Amino acid sequence: MLKVNGWEAAHATLPGAISPPSSGAVTASAPPAPVRVAISVPAAPVLDGTLLAPQSLTVGEYIRACEKVAITCSKTTFRQYANALRWIASRAAGLEATNSKYDYVHGGLDGWRQKVEAVPLASLTSKIVNDVVTKFIMGRNNCPAARRTGSAMVRQAKGLWSRDLLRLLPFDPPNPWEDVRFKAGALPKYRPEFDGSVLHRAATAELRAGNSELWKAYLLLSQVGLRRGEADRLRWKDINAAESKIAVVEGKTKDSVADVNVGPGLLAELNRLWTPDSGDYVLAGFDRTKTDQREYRALKTWDLLIAWLHAHGVTERSPLHALRKEFGSKINAQFGVHAAASALRHKGVQVATASYVDSRRTTVIDIPKLDPI
Repeated sequence: MLKVNGWEAAHATLPGAISPPSSGAVTASAPPAPVRVAISVPAAPVLDGTLLAPQSLTVGEYIRACEKVAITCSKTTFRQYANALRWIASRAAGLEATNSKYDYVHGGLDGWRQKVEAVPLASLTSKIVNDVVTKFIMGRNNCPAARRTGSAMVRQAKGLWSRDLLRLLPFDPPNPWEDVRFKAGALPKYRPEFDGSVLHRAATAELRAGNSELWKAYLLLSQVGLRRGEADRLRWKDINAAESKIAVVEGKTKDSVADVNVGPGLLAELNRLWTPDSGDYVLAGFDRTKTDQREYRALKTWDLLIAWLHAHGVTERSPLHALRKEFGSKINAQFGVHAAASALRHKGVQVATASYVDSRRTTVIDIPKLDPI
Protein backbone atom coordinates (compact mmCIF):
# COMPACT_ATOMS: atom_id res chain seq x y z
CA MET A 1 0.00 0.00 0.00
CA LEU A 2 1.56 3.27 -1.11
CA LYS A 3 1.62 6.02 1.52
CA VAL A 4 2.98 9.56 1.48
CA ASN A 5 4.73 10.60 4.67
CA GLY A 6 2.69 13.06 6.69
CA TRP A 7 -0.26 13.26 4.31
CA GLU A 8 -2.25 10.39 5.79
CA ALA A 9 -2.02 11.84 9.29
CA ALA A 10 -2.94 15.35 8.17
CA HIS A 11 -5.78 14.09 5.96
CA ALA A 12 -7.29 12.08 8.81
CA THR A 13 -7.65 15.22 10.96
CA LEU A 14 -9.75 17.09 8.40
CA PRO A 15 -13.52 17.40 8.95
CA GLY A 16 -15.30 14.68 6.98
CA ALA A 17 -12.17 12.62 6.40
CA ILE A 18 -12.56 8.84 6.56
CA SER A 19 -9.83 6.90 8.33
CA PRO A 20 -8.13 4.14 6.30
CA PRO A 21 -8.06 0.53 7.50
CA SER A 22 -5.65 0.03 10.40
CA SER A 23 -3.84 -2.90 8.74
CA GLY A 24 -3.95 -5.29 5.84
CA ALA A 25 -4.03 -4.78 2.08
CA VAL A 26 -7.08 -3.68 0.15
CA THR A 27 -8.67 -6.61 -1.67
CA ALA A 28 -11.67 -7.15 -3.90
CA SER A 29 -13.79 -8.39 -1.01
CA ALA A 30 -17.13 -6.90 -0.02
CA PRO A 31 -17.03 -3.13 0.50
CA PRO A 32 -16.52 -1.99 4.09
CA ALA A 33 -19.39 -0.68 6.12
CA PRO A 34 -19.87 3.09 5.75
CA VAL A 35 -18.10 5.19 8.34
CA ARG A 36 -20.08 7.95 10.00
CA VAL A 37 -18.10 10.94 11.15
CA ALA A 38 -19.47 12.87 14.09
CA ILE A 39 -18.85 16.61 13.94
CA SER A 40 -19.63 18.76 16.94
CA VAL A 41 -22.22 21.42 16.19
CA PRO A 42 -21.80 24.81 17.86
CA ALA A 43 -24.74 26.73 19.21
CA ALA A 44 -26.40 28.69 16.46
CA PRO A 45 -25.75 32.43 16.72
CA VAL A 46 -28.43 35.04 16.24
CA LEU A 47 -28.13 36.99 12.99
CA ASP A 48 -30.36 40.05 12.58
CA GLY A 49 -32.75 38.65 15.19
CA THR A 50 -33.19 35.32 13.38
CA LEU A 51 -32.04 32.06 14.93
CA LEU A 52 -29.84 30.23 12.44
CA ALA A 53 -30.18 26.50 11.95
CA PRO A 54 -27.34 24.40 13.42
CA GLN A 55 -24.63 23.61 10.87
CA SER A 56 -21.74 21.15 10.79
CA LEU A 57 -18.78 23.34 9.88
CA THR A 58 -17.85 26.62 11.45
CA VAL A 59 -15.79 29.37 9.84
CA GLY A 60 -12.84 28.48 12.06
CA GLU A 61 -13.05 24.78 11.28
CA TYR A 62 -13.12 25.52 7.56
CA ILE A 63 -10.12 27.86 7.77
CA ARG A 64 -8.10 25.26 9.67
CA ALA A 65 -9.11 22.52 7.23
CA CYS A 66 -7.99 24.66 4.29
CA GLU A 67 -4.73 25.54 6.02
CA LYS A 68 -3.80 21.87 6.24
CA VAL A 69 -3.86 21.46 2.45
CA ALA A 70 -3.03 25.00 1.26
CA ILE A 71 0.03 24.12 -0.82
CA THR A 72 -0.77 26.42 -3.76
CA CYS A 73 -0.32 29.78 -2.00
CA SER A 74 2.09 31.33 0.47
CA LYS A 75 1.36 31.53 4.18
CA THR A 76 1.03 35.29 3.92
CA THR A 77 -1.52 35.01 1.12
CA PHE A 78 -3.47 32.37 3.00
CA ARG A 79 -3.59 34.61 6.06
CA GLN A 80 -5.06 37.38 3.90
CA TYR A 81 -7.72 34.99 2.61
CA ALA A 82 -8.61 33.88 6.14
CA ASN A 83 -8.76 37.44 7.47
CA ALA A 84 -11.08 38.44 4.62
CA LEU A 85 -13.44 35.57 5.46
CA ARG A 86 -13.40 36.61 9.13
CA TRP A 87 -14.12 40.20 8.05
CA ILE A 88 -17.27 39.04 6.24
CA ALA A 89 -18.33 36.56 8.95
CA SER A 90 -17.93 39.08 11.77
CA ARG A 91 -20.22 41.57 10.06
CA ALA A 92 -22.72 38.88 9.12
CA ALA A 93 -22.97 37.78 12.76
CA GLY A 94 -23.07 41.32 14.14
CA LEU A 95 -19.73 40.94 15.90
CA GLU A 96 -18.62 44.51 15.50
CA ALA A 97 -14.98 45.07 16.28
CA THR A 98 -14.21 46.94 19.48
CA ASN A 99 -10.93 48.23 20.84
CA SER A 100 -10.36 44.83 22.46
CA LYS A 101 -9.93 43.33 18.99
CA TYR A 102 -6.62 45.14 18.73
CA ASP A 103 -5.38 43.90 22.11
CA TYR A 104 -2.63 41.50 21.03
CA VAL A 105 -1.17 41.21 24.54
CA HIS A 106 -4.07 40.42 26.88
CA GLY A 107 -6.07 38.11 24.63
CA GLY A 108 -8.56 40.59 23.20
CA LEU A 109 -7.79 39.59 19.62
CA ASP A 110 -7.98 35.87 20.43
CA GLY A 111 -11.34 36.31 22.16
CA TRP A 112 -12.82 38.22 19.22
CA ARG A 113 -11.46 35.70 16.75
CA GLN A 114 -12.97 32.76 18.65
CA LYS A 115 -16.40 34.35 18.43
CA VAL A 116 -16.05 34.98 14.71
CA GLU A 117 -14.74 31.50 14.00
CA ALA A 118 -17.74 29.95 15.78
CA VAL A 119 -20.08 31.32 13.08
CA PRO A 120 -21.52 28.43 11.01
CA LEU A 121 -20.04 28.43 7.54
CA ALA A 122 -23.36 27.57 5.89
CA SER A 123 -24.90 30.72 7.36
CA LEU A 124 -22.83 32.80 4.95
CA THR A 125 -25.22 32.64 2.02
CA SER A 126 -24.86 34.74 -1.11
CA LYS A 127 -27.65 37.04 0.09
CA ILE A 128 -25.98 37.62 3.45
CA VAL A 129 -22.60 38.27 1.86
CA ASN A 130 -24.20 40.73 -0.56
CA ASP A 131 -25.98 42.47 2.32
CA VAL A 132 -22.79 42.70 4.39
CA VAL A 133 -20.70 44.23 1.62
CA THR A 134 -23.49 46.54 0.45
CA LYS A 135 -24.04 47.83 4.00
CA PHE A 136 -20.30 48.48 4.36
CA ILE A 137 -20.11 50.38 1.05
CA MET A 138 -23.26 52.45 1.56
CA GLY A 139 -22.20 53.25 5.13
CA ARG A 140 -19.27 55.06 3.55
CA ASN A 141 -21.37 56.98 1.05
CA ASN A 142 -20.65 54.56 -1.79
CA CYS A 143 -17.20 56.07 -2.24
CA PRO A 144 -14.71 54.40 -4.63
CA ALA A 145 -12.37 53.45 -1.77
CA ALA A 146 -15.20 51.59 0.02
CA ARG A 147 -16.13 49.77 -3.20
CA ARG A 148 -12.52 48.72 -3.66
CA THR A 149 -12.31 47.48 -0.06
CA GLY A 150 -15.57 45.53 -0.27
CA SER A 151 -14.63 43.99 -3.60
CA ALA A 152 -11.16 43.10 -2.31
CA MET A 153 -12.60 41.34 0.75
CA VAL A 154 -14.90 39.25 -1.43
CA ARG A 155 -12.10 38.43 -3.88
CA GLN A 156 -9.68 37.41 -1.13
CA ALA A 157 -12.21 35.36 0.84
CA LYS A 158 -13.12 33.49 -2.36
CA GLY A 159 -9.48 32.38 -2.45
CA LEU A 160 -10.43 29.75 0.15
CA TRP A 161 -12.76 28.26 -2.49
CA SER A 162 -10.20 28.11 -5.28
CA ARG A 163 -10.25 25.06 -7.53
CA ASP A 164 -6.79 23.98 -6.44
CA LEU A 165 -7.76 24.10 -2.79
CA LEU A 166 -11.18 22.46 -3.17
CA ARG A 167 -9.50 19.63 -5.06
CA LEU A 168 -7.48 18.78 -1.95
CA LEU A 169 -10.28 19.00 0.63
CA PRO A 170 -11.97 15.69 1.55
CA PHE A 171 -15.42 17.32 1.63
CA ASP A 172 -17.52 19.75 -0.40
CA PRO A 173 -18.04 22.97 1.57
CA PRO A 174 -21.09 25.19 1.12
CA ASN A 175 -20.45 27.83 -1.52
CA PRO A 176 -21.63 31.35 -0.60
CA TRP A 177 -20.19 33.01 -3.72
CA GLU A 178 -22.49 31.83 -6.52
CA ASP A 179 -24.55 35.05 -6.66
CA VAL A 180 -22.03 37.48 -5.19
CA ARG A 181 -20.95 40.12 -7.67
CA PHE A 182 -19.10 43.26 -6.69
CA LYS A 183 -17.07 45.47 -8.98
CA ALA A 184 -14.27 47.44 -7.47
CA GLY A 185 -14.34 51.19 -7.78
CA ALA A 186 -12.07 52.71 -10.35
CA LEU A 187 -8.45 52.77 -9.25
CA PRO A 188 -7.19 56.28 -8.61
CA LYS A 189 -5.12 57.56 -11.51
CA TYR A 190 -1.46 58.07 -10.84
CA ARG A 191 -0.92 61.83 -10.81
CA PRO A 192 2.35 62.54 -9.01
CA GLU A 193 2.81 65.84 -7.26
CA PHE A 194 6.58 65.56 -7.48
CA ASP A 195 9.10 65.68 -10.29
CA GLY A 196 10.80 62.30 -10.57
CA SER A 197 13.94 63.75 -12.14
CA VAL A 198 14.34 66.35 -9.39
CA LEU A 199 13.76 63.69 -6.74
CA HIS A 200 16.39 61.41 -8.30
CA ARG A 201 18.97 64.18 -8.35
CA ALA A 202 18.28 64.90 -4.68
CA ALA A 203 18.59 61.21 -3.80
CA THR A 204 21.88 60.97 -5.69
CA ALA A 205 23.30 64.02 -3.95
CA GLU A 206 22.07 63.25 -0.44
CA LEU A 207 21.68 59.48 -0.09
CA ARG A 208 24.46 58.08 -2.27
CA ALA A 209 27.23 59.39 -0.05
CA GLY A 210 25.24 60.01 3.11
CA ASN A 211 23.31 56.78 3.75
CA SER A 212 24.04 53.67 1.69
CA GLU A 213 21.09 51.70 3.11
CA LEU A 214 18.57 54.37 2.11
CA TRP A 215 20.29 54.70 -1.25
CA LYS A 216 20.03 50.95 -1.93
CA ALA A 217 16.36 50.92 -0.88
CA TYR A 218 15.62 53.93 -3.08
CA LEU A 219 17.34 52.33 -6.11
CA LEU A 220 15.50 49.02 -5.77
CA LEU A 221 12.10 50.75 -5.73
CA SER A 222 12.63 53.60 -8.18
CA GLN A 223 15.03 52.01 -10.69
CA VAL A 224 14.04 48.34 -10.54
CA GLY A 225 10.36 48.75 -9.68
CA LEU A 226 10.36 46.31 -6.77
CA ARG A 227 7.69 46.36 -4.11
CA ARG A 228 8.85 47.07 -0.58
CA GLY A 229 8.47 43.44 0.50
CA GLU A 230 10.37 42.21 -2.56
CA ALA A 231 13.24 44.62 -1.96
CA ASP A 232 13.22 43.76 1.74
CA ARG A 233 13.76 40.05 0.97
CA LEU A 234 16.17 40.47 -1.96
CA ARG A 235 19.48 38.65 -1.53
CA TRP A 236 22.78 39.44 -3.18
CA LYS A 237 22.75 36.03 -4.85
CA ASP A 238 19.53 37.03 -6.67
CA ILE A 239 21.49 39.65 -8.66
CA ASN A 240 22.81 38.11 -11.88
CA ALA A 241 25.32 40.59 -13.28
CA ALA A 242 26.30 38.28 -16.14
CA GLU A 243 22.76 38.33 -17.58
CA SER A 244 21.84 41.82 -16.29
CA LYS A 245 18.88 40.48 -14.32
CA ILE A 246 17.55 40.57 -10.78
CA ALA A 247 15.51 37.54 -9.76
CA VAL A 248 12.44 38.21 -7.62
CA VAL A 249 12.18 34.95 -5.70
CA GLU A 250 9.55 35.97 -3.13
CA GLY A 251 6.87 38.02 -4.86
CA LYS A 252 3.35 39.20 -4.09
CA THR A 253 1.80 36.79 -6.60
CA LYS A 254 3.01 33.96 -8.83
CA ASP A 255 3.28 36.47 -11.68
CA SER A 256 5.55 38.64 -9.51
CA VAL A 257 8.11 35.87 -9.20
CA ALA A 258 10.17 36.66 -12.28
CA ASP A 259 13.42 38.15 -13.53
CA VAL A 260 13.72 41.92 -13.86
CA ASN A 261 16.04 43.36 -16.51
CA VAL A 262 18.44 46.01 -15.21
CA GLY A 263 21.04 48.22 -16.82
CA PRO A 264 24.82 48.06 -16.43
CA GLY A 265 24.93 51.37 -14.54
CA LEU A 266 22.64 50.09 -11.80
CA LEU A 267 24.54 46.80 -11.58
CA ALA A 268 27.83 48.68 -11.21
CA GLU A 269 26.36 50.81 -8.43
CA LEU A 270 25.03 47.77 -6.56
CA ASN A 271 28.40 46.10 -6.96
CA ARG A 272 30.04 49.18 -5.43
CA LEU A 273 27.67 49.00 -2.47
CA TRP A 274 28.47 45.35 -1.75
CA THR A 275 31.09 44.61 0.91
CA PRO A 276 32.36 41.35 2.42
CA ASP A 277 30.37 42.26 5.55
CA SER A 278 27.10 42.85 3.70
CA GLY A 279 25.50 39.54 4.67
CA ASP A 280 23.01 37.58 2.58
CA TYR A 281 20.44 40.32 2.08
CA VAL A 282 20.93 43.47 0.02
CA LEU A 283 19.31 45.58 2.76
CA ALA A 284 20.58 45.26 6.31
CA GLY A 285 18.02 44.12 8.89
CA PHE A 286 17.09 41.38 11.30
CA ASP A 287 16.72 37.74 10.27
CA ARG A 288 13.16 36.60 9.68
CA THR A 289 12.35 33.73 12.04
CA LYS A 290 8.92 33.06 10.51
CA THR A 291 8.32 32.84 6.78
CA ASP A 292 4.78 34.23 7.10
CA GLN A 293 5.80 37.34 9.03
CA ARG A 294 4.56 40.57 7.46
CA GLU A 295 7.01 42.71 9.43
CA TYR A 296 9.78 44.05 7.26
CA ARG A 297 13.38 43.12 7.97
CA ALA A 298 14.75 46.57 7.19
CA LEU A 299 12.01 48.41 9.05
CA LYS A 300 14.30 51.22 10.23
CA THR A 301 15.51 51.84 6.68
CA TRP A 302 11.97 52.00 5.34
CA ASP A 303 10.84 54.43 8.03
CA LEU A 304 13.81 56.71 7.34
CA LEU A 305 13.23 56.58 3.58
CA ILE A 306 9.55 57.46 4.02
CA ALA A 307 10.53 60.47 6.14
CA TRP A 308 13.08 61.53 3.50
CA LEU A 309 10.50 61.24 0.71
CA HIS A 310 7.97 63.30 2.69
CA ALA A 311 10.60 65.98 3.21
CA HIS A 312 11.21 66.09 -0.56
CA GLY A 313 7.62 66.58 -1.66
CA VAL A 314 6.34 63.01 -2.07
CA THR A 315 2.95 63.45 -0.40
CA GLU A 316 1.24 60.27 -1.62
CA ARG A 317 -0.36 58.05 1.01
CA SER A 318 2.14 55.31 0.12
CA PRO A 319 5.33 57.21 -0.77
CA LEU A 320 7.40 54.05 -1.25
CA HIS A 321 4.87 52.65 -3.70
CA ALA A 322 4.87 55.98 -5.51
CA LEU A 323 8.48 55.24 -6.50
CA ARG A 324 7.34 52.00 -8.14
CA LYS A 325 4.56 53.86 -9.95
CA GLU A 326 7.02 56.48 -11.16
CA PHE A 327 9.21 53.65 -12.46
CA GLY A 328 6.24 52.23 -14.39
CA SER A 329 5.38 55.64 -15.79
CA LYS A 330 8.89 56.12 -17.14
CA ILE A 331 8.82 52.74 -18.85
CA ASN A 332 5.39 53.52 -20.29
CA ALA A 333 6.47 56.92 -21.62
CA GLN A 334 9.48 55.44 -23.39
CA PHE A 335 8.39 51.95 -24.42
CA GLY A 336 4.60 51.75 -24.02
CA VAL A 337 2.12 50.28 -21.56
CA HIS A 338 2.81 46.64 -22.45
CA ALA A 339 6.48 47.10 -21.60
CA ALA A 340 5.45 48.87 -18.38
CA ALA A 341 3.15 46.01 -17.35
CA SER A 342 5.94 43.52 -18.06
CA ALA A 343 8.51 45.51 -16.09
CA LEU A 344 6.07 45.83 -13.17
CA ARG A 345 5.37 42.08 -13.45
CA HIS A 346 1.62 42.50 -13.78
CA LYS A 347 -0.49 39.74 -15.26
CA GLY A 348 -2.03 42.14 -17.78
CA VAL A 349 -2.03 45.78 -18.79
CA GLN A 350 -5.29 46.69 -17.01
CA VAL A 351 -3.76 47.55 -13.63
CA ALA A 352 -0.81 49.34 -15.20
CA THR A 353 -3.13 51.39 -17.38
CA ALA A 354 -5.56 52.20 -14.57
CA SER A 355 -3.19 53.14 -11.80
CA TYR A 356 0.52 52.71 -12.41
CA VAL A 357 1.21 55.08 -15.28
CA ASP A 358 0.87 58.84 -15.28
CA SER A 359 -2.29 59.53 -17.28
CA ARG A 360 -1.11 63.08 -18.02
CA ARG A 361 1.67 61.73 -20.23
CA THR A 362 0.16 61.35 -23.67
CA THR A 363 1.51 60.57 -27.11
CA VAL A 364 0.19 61.81 -30.43
CA ILE A 365 0.92 61.14 -34.08
CA ASP A 366 1.12 64.29 -36.16
CA ILE A 367 1.72 65.11 -39.81
CA PRO A 368 4.47 67.39 -41.13
CA LYS A 369 3.72 71.07 -41.34
CA LEU A 370 1.96 71.82 -44.62
CA ASP A 371 2.30 74.86 -46.81
CA PRO A 372 -0.68 77.23 -46.93
CA ILE A 373 -3.12 76.60 -49.74
